[in-house]
Parts: sequence; C-alpha cells; structure tokens
Amino acid sequence: MAAVPNSDVSDLTRLIASMIRGLMARHGVKQAEMAESIGVSQSQLSKMIRGVRPIDIDQLDGMCRALGVDLSGIIKDAEQTLSAYDAKPNARFIFVDDNIRLAKPYDTTTWGDGGPVVPEYRTVRADGATEADSQP
Repeated sequence: MAAVPNSDVSDLTRLIASMIRGLMARHGVKQAEMAESIGVSQSQLSKMIRGVRPIDIDQLDGMCRALGVDLSGIIKDAEQTLSAYDAKPNARFIFVDDNIRLAKPYDTTTWGDGGPVVPEYRTVRADGATEADSQP
C-alpha cells in the first residue's frame, strides 16, 4: 500500500534528504551512527533521509558536519537544482524581491503545478515492483 504523501515536506527537503542519503552511502555512514550523532532515533532519521519527515536546521547542520560538508553548500546545490523545475516556493507570499519591499506581495499559490518535483523515495522489491518506503 502506498503511503500518503506528507504535505509538510517540501521539494527542497526531499532533495536535501536525497543528497544526505547519497553522502551517507558514499562514505559508509550507517543510519544508527548518524542518528546517534544528531541525537534522534534511527526511526526518525530514516524518515528524514527518505524525505517523509521535515528536517530542522539544527539536525541538517549536524548531518552536514558529521559528513564533512558545508551546510550552505548543500542548500545552495539543492536550490540550484530545483530552480530548473517548476517548483512551488515554500512561502505562500513573497514580500521582497531584489532587496526591495513590494507594494503588493506576489501570491505563489498559482506557481507550479502543485505536484512534488522530487518524488517520494521508493524501494524496489526483489520481484521488481516498487513501493513507498515510508509510513505516514
């Protein structure tokens, strides 16, 4: 059964989670090790790096430090990747553009198609079928 998408998790969070997951795999860092390093349960960490649970800034900073990468670099790379897609911004209204307060804020609710740019992380079973690797 497919999990219901978590509307609290943005494309930016899903992409950053994917990047962290990849860095952990590249460097052989286990979920239990990372969870202990940032002070969360392995279950919570698993949900974060699958992109089904939001990651707070302190947790992300801890993950980046543990993996030897720059927090601002991860965020910048993710934002650059998303800028190539029709992704909805995380803010409903934009009040400042090019460092100038707008007379009327931009309403971003009509931007993008509303669907996630970064899909939910899925696993492929031995029989070749895919299924959501998450629980709501």
